[in-house]
Amino acid sequence: SLDARTRQIDVTLDYHPDEGDEGMVHMHFEDYGSGMDENERENFFLKLFASSKENDWRTRGKYGIGLVSVFMLDLEEMIVKSTKEGVGWGARVFEIPEGNYKMQLFGMNGKAKGTTITLIKSIKERELSELVEKAEAEITKYCMHVETPIYVQGRRINRPFDIDSRMKIKFNERNV
Repeated sequence: SLDARTRQIDVTLDYHPDEGDEGMVHMHFEDYGSGMDENERENFFLKLFASSKENDWRTRGKYGIGLVSVFMLDLEEMIVKSTKEGVGWGARVFEIPEGNYKMQLFGMNGKAKGTTITLIKSIKERELSELVEKAEAEITKYCMHVETPIYVQGRRINRPFDIDSRMKIKFNERNV
């Protein structure tokens, strides 16, 4: 999201109860950046250790492990929707816990540009508040001082880096 030059990132979690005390939490990560086309999906997003950003010093993601890292979260499924230059696509990744995930691609009409990733995980209802707190803490830990506004459940979690001193120096370079 940050490398896609988004104006904002929205993270929301919602719970969908099943029978008993189990249910599914949907964790949505939505940006309004450049989006991904089919080439980026096939050659970088879905390919381990491949990155379209390895020669761009301004980017954070250069290692090609983003998609694979979500498999460590014990998810039920993941849904990705992306639109670039008016052309959209979606992917449903499922049977993740079994180790050999399956993917179903679909076309879509959507927003003008950007990407939304929804992670779906089975949890007990009593574990929901702890998961929301943990998600907010981890996002805050790793994104505390990024310039792009990041909202978790509608509340901004990041702030500009600042040191309490009499003299302040501000450096600003476009797209950094």
